[in-house]
Amino acid sequence: MKRCIANPLAWSAAVAICWFALAGSAAAQPLPGGTTAGAGFQFNFDENGHGSLTTASGGVIPIPGVLIPGAGVQYVLPFPVAPGIVDVRGTPDEPPTPVFPFSDRMIFDTNSANQGILTFQSWIDDASPTADLADVQVTGFLPSAFITDEVGHEGDNFFFWQTPGVIYRGVSDAVPEPGSLVMAGMGMIALATAGRRRRVK
Repeated sequence: MKRCIANPLAWSAAVAICWFALAGSAAAQPLPGGTTAGAGFQFNFDENGHGSLTTASGGVIPIPGVLIPGAGVQYVLPFPVAPGIVDVRGTPDEPPTPVFPFSDRMIFDTNSANQGILTFQSWIDDASPTADLADVQVTGFLPSAFITDEVGHEGDNFFFWQTPGVIYRGVSDAVPEPGSLVMAGMGMIALATAGRRRRVK
């Protein structure tokens, strides 16, 4: 009887030790996009190539994204990052994608010049037109172990991915810049004026 009790206890202890060992190794694994702990950077970006890095001293460095056809928008950061993939879960009111509930993806890597590379992808349906630079077709999707959630409502949402050295703030539904809105407004005024002149004639 003692042997029967001792074996389950020994087995439970062994499982607990393994669990703590696995938890420790998972905690030691660097998060995708991480750099030197406490570096204090914040990188803001969207799916149309607008990016800027805020340094620990408060300085802001513009980092425009580059379109990679079929692969999204790529931002080159002035520091190395831990490689990996982070999936973004969309808001509940977001239209479903082929990989629902996921709506976006961040792919981190470091190039030979020791610069961090962030590739931002936004999933679109085959039937949806490509509207933003980061929009890509979904092929061979396998969800990542690293996930973050969007905040806000469809059309006005964003997400954070926080690592020991950097906070990433991504805007999934990019709102037009003020200059673009002004230009659009001027165009509407011109069309209205032209229409009024035709009616007067």
